[in-house]
Amino acid sequence: MKINNLITTIAVGLLTILSIASATAASDIDVAGAPDNGPSLSIGTVDFGNGGTTVDRSFTITNNGADPLNISGVSGATSEITVQTAPAAIVASGGGTTTMVVRFAPSSVGVKNATIIINSDAPGGLAAYRIALNGTAVAPEIEVSGAPDGGAEIDVGTVDLSSATTTIVRTFTVTNNGTSTLQLGSITGANADFALTDAPASTVAPGGGTTTFEVTFQPSTVGNKSATLRIPTNVAGALSSYDIALGGDATIADITVTGAPDGGAAIDLGTVDLGSGTLFIDRTFTVNNPGTSTLNITSVGGATSDFVLQSSPAATVAPSGSTTFTVRFSPSTTGSKSTTIVLNTNVASPKDAYQIALEGDATAPDIDVTGAPDGGSPVYFGEVDLGEPHPLLIGPLPSPIMEIQRSPFPISPERIRTLPSSPTRQQAWLQVVEQRPSWCDSNHRAPG
Repeated sequence: MKINNLITTIAVGLLTILSIASATAASDIDVAGAPDNGPSLSIGTVDFGNGGTTVDRSFTITNNGADPLNISGVSGATSEITVQTAPAAIVASGGGTTTMVVRFAPSSVGVKNATIIINSDAPGGLAAYRIALNGTAVAPEIEVSGAPDGGAEIDVGTVDLSSATTTIVRTFTVTNNGTSTLQLGSITGANADFALTDAPASTVAPGGGTTTFEVTFQPSTVGNKSATLRIPTNVAGALSSYDIALGGDATIADITVTGAPDGGAAIDLGTVDLGSGTLFIDRTFTVNNPGTSTLNITSVGGATSDFVLQSSPAATVAPSGSTTFTVRFSPSTTGSKSTTIVLNTNVASPKDAYQIALEGDATAPDIDVTGAPDGGSPVYFGEVDLGEPHPLLIGPLPSPIMEIQRSPFPISPERIRTLPSSPTRQQAWLQVVEQRPSWCDSNHRAPG
């Protein structure tokens, strides 16, 4: 009985030894850092914005078994996760190794997944060794508010060169809704009319980061202006150069006065005869705006007491429009008169003060009585015999001591006779109106 038990024990031991020896003699497979059916491993990240297109990851396969490991193939690759370098078909026993390289080559952004299966003669469930893999593709994006890449020309606005404000500032916002950092290069395409007055940041964070840049429309001449701004980026494809077309207009007011050039020769308004019934001359001037923006006439200067602004021009004149004003020449004294009418406007210098030189003359009739100045000392007529009328030819106006008497001379219609009331010196003032009578000439003087 004891012998039988001993034989049984020896047999079991031998079987155990044989079983262990058989297991040790089998092949084995182990992938460093990638357990069979373990969690998904990251191959890496491809950033299209930084020029990335692929990322590789190497796996070391070890055979710790006593027999060679025979690998029949690798499956499970996709179009974006591929086996770039396949493992050796036979891996030596006792710690032999081989390398497998997996490449992540995404065609679009996002997370990509694959399960690589290493098929071999490893015992048990290891014959189909499974490695879950993933890769991430990121890329920046660019969007400029209100300015699509290569879109229609953006109208910045109109600058009136006649106004106080001759520039327009436009601010653009750049947004990165992508998954990697947006990189911006130096903007080109600015010119004398469209100046880049504030540049954007060189980098914009992903996930909605923003930056701004500023363009100033500053034309110096009238007409349509344009420019195309180009923003270099790290965005792949067509958006690697983001183009923005800009346009704007520049207008200006102008002024002309019909028949009266700015700063020209003096315009003669004519002659006013102060002895006539018409004591003034009116001249109407037409102001024209041949420009492309509104003409503003802020004031009219230069009027005087001789040259009166009878009617004023309109304060504003539309492009291609006109207005009028009237100057009245109404002198109060004789002589040559002059002035310069100044139209103050919003037109660029020198027409901002448009000058019109005016002149005119004033005349009047005159009178002179020989030997009898106006308002002078009494004229002595001499002595008169009270007993005899003595006609004195003086003029047609009687006085208390003189009477008009018919002249004995055919060529003289009237005489004046002195009528002294007493034998003393008498005086009377005579006023001669307008012209001397025709009878008062050198051939018929009044007797003394």
